[in-house]
Amino acid sequence: MHTSALAGEEILYRPAPEWVEKASLPSNPSARSGNLQVFDQQLRLEEGTLWRYLDTAVRVGTPQELTELGTLTATWLPDKGDLIVHEVTILRGGETIDVLAQGRRLDVLRRETSLEQRVLDGEFTATMPVPGLQVGDVLRVRYTTSLSDQALGREVQSLNHLFREPDFRAGFARIQASWPATAKVGFAATRGVELPKLEESGGYRWLELRLPLMKAEEMPRDAPPRYHLPAILQIGTFEDWGEVSRVMEPYYRVDGTIAPGSELAARASAVRGAHSGALAQAVAALELVQEEIGYLANGLDGGNYLPQSPTDTWQLRYGDCKAKTLLLLSLLDQLGIEAEPVLVSSVGGDRLPELLPMAAAFDHVLVRARIDGADYWLDGTSAGANVRVAGNVPPFGYALPLRASGAELEQIRQVLPRVPDLQVEIDFDQTAGIDIPVLYKARLELVGPAAAMFNAGFANISDEQMIEAGSDIVHPILGMSQVLSVDPIEGSDDSELTVVVEGLMTSLTKWEGGRGEQTFDLPGSKIAFAPDRARRQWRDIPVQLGHPTAGVVTFRHHLPGDGFVLTGATEIDQTLAGMHLVRSARLEQDTLTINERIIHLGGELPVERIAAEKQRAASLSRNQLVLTAPAGARRRWHYAGATDRSALTRVERAYQEQIDREPDEVEHYLNRARFRRGTYDLAGALADYTAAVEMQSSADLLQARSMVFAELRQRDKSRDDLQKAWELDPNPGRAIALAYAMADTGDIEGARALIEQQDGDQQVRHSLELVLAEFDSWEGRAAAGLERIDKILAERADDPQILNAKCWHMAAWQVALEEAESVCTRAVEAAPFPAPVLDSRALAFLRAGDYGRALADANAALAAEPGQHHSLLLRGLIRRASGDKEGEKDIREAIARIPAEIPVYARYGFDLD
Repeated sequence: MHTSALAGEEILYRPAPEWVEKASLPSNPSARSGNLQVFDQQLRLEEGTLWRYLDTAVRVGTPQELTELGTLTATWLPDKGDLIVHEVTILRGGETIDVLAQGRRLDVLRRETSLEQRVLDGEFTATMPVPGLQVGDVLRVRYTTSLSDQALGREVQSLNHLFREPDFRAGFARIQASWPATAKVGFAATRGVELPKLEESGGYRWLELRLPLMKAEEMPRDAPPRYHLPAILQIGTFEDWGEVSRVMEPYYRVDGTIAPGSELAARASAVRGAHSGALAQAVAALELVQEEIGYLANGLDGGNYLPQSPTDTWQLRYGDCKAKTLLLLSLLDQLGIEAEPVLVSSVGGDRLPELLPMAAAFDHVLVRARIDGADYWLDGTSAGANVRVAGNVPPFGYALPLRASGAELEQIRQVLPRVPDLQVEIDFDQTAGIDIPVLYKARLELVGPAAAMFNAGFANISDEQMIEAGSDIVHPILGMSQVLSVDPIEGSDDSELTVVVEGLMTSLTKWEGGRGEQTFDLPGSKIAFAPDRARRQWRDIPVQLGHPTAGVVTFRHHLPGDGFVLTGATEIDQTLAGMHLVRSARLEQDTLTINERIIHLGGELPVERIAAEKQRAASLSRNQLVLTAPAGARRRWHYAGATDRSALTRVERAYQEQIDREPDEVEHYLNRARFRRGTYDLAGALADYTAAVEMQSSADLLQARSMVFAELRQRDKSRDDLQKAWELDPNPGRAIALAYAMADTGDIEGARALIEQQDGDQQVRHSLELVLAEFDSWEGRAAAGLERIDKILAERADDPQILNAKCWHMAAWQVALEEAESVCTRAVEAAPFPAPVLDSRALAFLRAGDYGRALADANAALAAEPGQHHSLLLRGLIRRASGDKEGEKDIREAIARIPAEIPVYARYGFDLD
C-alpha cells in the first residue's frame, strides 16, 4: 500500500495500492448498462487517512460524447492529500493504448468553482485532453486520492452517494470499503438501504455493495426531511457525537484571541459602553460581526474545519461561518456573556439523529448565548441583528454544542415567544362603491434578516424597479394589483424597515345575482391540512410542519355606508397542526377591522394526531369570514347621470398617476377607460380609448371605442370604428356588431348582405339567423322573422336561449302575442339564469296589458340581477303605462345607464326622448 499521507500539489503516477481489486471489464455489456461499463469505488480507512480509489471505463458512443469525454478530470485537496494516477488507457477492439506510457501527463489547474458563492474550497483540478480518442473507444481511468484532515487528527470520515435505478446504469458498479479489523470503525446507510454483512480477510474488514440500488420507495412530500434522504453510505471512526464535540471544540477556544489594547478590545469596550443589558450587548456584537465582516469561505491550508483567528478576520474584514463564530465568541467573552459554538446542518437538520456521528454531518456553525436564563442562537453569517427578534430560533432542527467534555445532539426549540418578522397593516378604501376599483395602502414592518435584505435591495434601484419590488411584496397578500407608489422607510438601522405600498385593485366583492359577498384572503383562511397517509407504507410517517415563523396582519375595510353584515368566525384562538391562530374581527358602522396573528410552531406532527387535526382543519376552513353587502349599497351605476363624482376623485387620481409615470403604456389608458365607462363617464372613456387607439390601433380597441360612440349616440362614428375593426380582423362576431351599426345608420340592405356572407358552426349560424330575424322586423316583416326563429327551434326545441329570443321577438314586435305567454313561460322554466327571460316575459305581459304580472316579472328580474338595466327601463315603461308616476324616475335612471337603447326601444314603439 502507498503509505505517504503527506499533502502534495504534484500529481503522483504509481500503481494502484495493493489492497485494490481491479475490476474486470464486462465481456458482453448489455444495452441496459449504457456506455458506462465500469464504475468502481474502493475506500480504505487507515492511520487517520481516507484513501479513495476510483475506476471508470466509458464507451464513447457518439461525436457529442467524444467532446464530453475527450478531456478527463480529477480533483483533490492538496493540503490534505495526494492525487495518484494509475491508468489512462484507450481500449479499441483487442488493442490497449497506454496513454501514460506515451509520456502524457495531467495538467494541474487551480480552479475555484464556487467563487460566485464567496467560497474558496482549496480544491485542485487535474485535466488531460485524451489524445487519439475515437468514437467506439472505451476510455478507462483509474486513480486514488488520499485525505488526512488536519482538524480531525486521527479521525476519518466518509460520506458516499449510493446510486439508484433507474437514473444510474453501468455494466459493473460497486462501492467497497475496508479498514483494519482492530480499528473502531462505524458504518451505516440511510433508511431504506440494507447493507450486507462484513467480511474479514487479511486482518481487514471488508464491506461491499453492488450498484445500482433498487428504485427508492416514494415518500409523501410532507414527510420530514429525514424520510427524503438520498441513499448514502456513511463510514467513520468517531465513537459518538460526544467525540465529534470534543475533537472540534479546541478550534473555538477564545482565551487570548483578543489582545488587550487592540482595536478589537476597544470595539468590545465600545459595545459595553453604548448598550445596557447583556442581550443588547450581544446583539450589538452580532451586528458588528454581520456588518463589518464580509463573507468568504476559505478552505485553503486546512480551512475546511479550521477557523482563522479573530485577529486575522478583523484585519482581512472577511471570513466564513467558522471565522465569524470564533470572532463573535471572542467578543462575547470580552463582554462577560456566556456563549458556546454549535454545529448545525443548514439543510434537513432533523436528519442528524439518523446519521452516523461525524463532523461531515454538519455544514454550518453558529453561537448559542445564554442570557437571563434563555438561549439565543446568533448567526454571524446572517444579517439584520435586532433585539426584538434575537429570541427567534433558526430553522436548523438540531445542534451539536462543542465542549471539552463533549456533548450530544440537542433539538433547537422555540422556547421564547416567537416575535413576528413581518407585520402587515392594509387599509382598503371601498367608500366610492362596492363594485368600484379599490384603493389600498399597505404598511409592512419587517425586522431582522428580511429587513436587512430588503434595505440592501432598495439601496440602488430605479423607480421602475421599486414599483416591481413593491408588487412582489404585496402580491402574496393581495394577489394582482396595480402598484402606484412604494416608500421604503429604514428604521434605527438596517435591521428595521417599513415599506408603504399604495395601489389599486379590482373590487373585492363577488356577486351572484343581486347578492354581493366579500371573503378575505387571510393567513387563517389558507389553512389546508390534508396529509395523504392512505398508502400502507406511509401510515407511520409523521407530517413535517415547516419551520417556526410568526406574522401579524391587520385589514381595515372602509365601506360605502353601513348595513353590511359580517358572518363567520369573528373570534378564534386555537392551535391547529402546529399553528396557533388568533383572530379578532369587528364591524363598526362603515369600517370592518380584522386582525390575525399566526405563529407556526414548526416541528412535526405525530401519526396518531393526524386524523384529529385534519378534522379540526376542515371544520375551521368551513367557517370563513363573509361580508355581505346590503341591497342598496352604492354601486357603479349610481354615478350614471350624476353631477357629483367627487367620491371617485381618488380613484381617478390613481389612474392618472399610472399614466403620468408611464405615458406610453397603452394598458394604463385602457384601465382608466374601462373604469370611466363602468362609472358612466362616457366622454372621459372616449378620450382614453382614443389615446389608446392612436398608440396601438387594433381591432379590439376600435370595437371597444365603437361601443362608447354608440352609448354617446354618435352612431356614424361607432359604425366607422366597427368597419375598421372588421377590416383588420373579420369574424362572425364582428360582422354582427358592424351589421347592426350599418342598419342603425340606414344601410339595412348592406347589413343583411354582410350577415348572409358569414358562416360558422351551428351556434354561429343560429346567431346569424337571429340577426336576420331582427332585420326582417325592422323592415316590417316581423312574422317572417318569427319563422326564422321557429326553424332554429325545430333543431333545438328546448334551448332556453332560443326560446327567450322567440319570447322577446313576439313581445317587442307584437307578433303572435296570443302565444307569447306560453312561449315565455317555457323559456323561464328552461333557463338556468332566469333574469333575462323574466325581462322578456315582462314585456309580453306589458303588451297584453297585464300590468300586475308584468311588474312582478320586472321586479323579479331586477332582484336576481340588479345590473340588468333593461329591466329597470322596462319597469319604468310598465309603471308609466299603469299610471304610476314612479315610472318616469325608472326610465330616467335606465336611460342614463343605457342611452344607446333609446333608438332601439323607439323601433319597438316606445317614446323615450
